[in-house]
Amino acid sequence: MLKSDSIIEKGFFGRRKGRPLRNAQATLMEKALPELSLALPTEEALDLEALFPGFEKVRVEIGFGGGEHLLAQAKANPHTAFIGCEPFVNGVATLLKGIQEEGLQNIKIYTEDGRDLLRALPQHAIEHIYILFPDPWPKKRHHKRRIVNSETLKILATLLKRDGVLTLATDHDDYLEWMEECLNCTHHFEIIERGDLTLENRPPNWPVTRYERKAHAAERGCVFLRTKPI
Repeated sequence: MLKSDSIIEKGFFGRRKGRPLRNAQATLMEKALPELSLALPTEEALDLEALFPGFEKVRVEIGFGGGEHLLAQAKANPHTAFIGCEPFVNGVATLLKGIQEEGLQNIKIYTEDGRDLLRALPQHAIEHIYILFPDPWPKKRHHKRRIVNSETLKILATLLKRDGVLTLATDHDDYLEWMEECLNCTHHFEIIERGDLTLENRPPNWPVTRYERKAHAAERGCVFLRTKPI
């Protein structure tokens, strides 16, 4: 049985910035991000109705990378609000460009530690949560840093609506086994679909991301788990 690894521990793990931003990207970060950036309350839970007036449904993606999946979902579901969390500056800049090009009005961005966002969300209010291809932290001594763990699942189960969905995906065999064991041991979620994520056959509105293309090029199988709270 897996140990319960708390997401409350201090410290943030992950890369904040890669290659230097181009001028257009830097301008988006300066001009567009402040209007879309999400600030967390210090004590009470986020007021989703005030944050997204007129939207009845809210979905969350933790670690959106370059934003390809988030953009596709937001475009396909214009009456659903989305919160995307990603600390990687270059990924945020790429998402901002996509939001601008598509003229989307249903996305807010949180650029800090996703664990803080989870703590601030109201209970039983989220329709769908996505954690797609999170850092696998493959070394055993780093497993405690994995975002998918027993304690995280417990929190996620309280955030989702009764008929809500949690979707996970990975290209790392050990992390997939870890995910399934966490799900089975904690009894907070039931796996309702397990499938291979190939270049040809995939769920609706799930584009092939740059990261996923690298995984397929390296002949690493990509698998997704769709689950629901018990």
